[in-house]
Amino acid sequence: MRYAASIPLTIKTPKGVLDIRAGQSFKVANNEFLLDLIKAGTVRPVRDILLSEFSEHTKRLSELPAVDINAIPELNTEIQAAIRQMNEAMENEDLSGFKTSMEIVESLYLKAVAMLRPDAVSVRVYSEVLGCYLWIVQSKDEAKTLRNSGVKETVYDFNEVRALKGSSPAHLKAVHTAKEVFPESRVEGSVDRKNKQNRGKGGVNEFIK
Repeated sequence: MRYAASIPLTIKTPKGVLDIRAGQSFKVANNEFLLDLIKAGTVRPVRDILLSEFSEHTKRLSELPAVDINAIPELNTEIQAAIRQMNEAMENEDLSGFKTSMEIVESLYLKAVAMLRPDAVSVRVYSEVLGCYLWIVQSKDEAKTLRNSGVKETVYDFNEVRALKGSSPAHLKAVHTAKEVFPESRVEGSVDRKNKQNRGKGGVNEFIK
């Protein structure tokens, strides 16, 4: 069984001395000499940590709007692959690998929500077009609340997303640069002079494709 330390520890074992960093996991054959540390909460079984993390993970996913990820086959394939990696990490008591794959699963689910239900929830997505993370929220009031909470990334409300439908990558980058300079600004209308023929297509997908 593997254990994880919450603080730096130097542990004497029958096989020698272990210097453990905070957050590092380690494996021992006999945990009798760890019992006092476990009771104090200084050391926790990795299995317990994984189960706790997984419980919080499923809770976060359950709070998202229901979407049919089968409607996005490529994204669904990525999600299923990440879930398999997460399950494998849990089986192997790989705490670092589990957290990484868990974050990937949640990020992909948020991307699915942004694509299928963009007006249903506030989501943080990674824009491949812009090369950065951004927030998409339901209203301008929610955008203001999010910025006031300390969020540094650029925030778009859903009406702004509608105004940017069909924009070319160059136009999206120009608008995004303006919003970075003026965080309180809003997109009321948008004319992409080099891409007029594409107006009215795309929506949120233009940001995250």
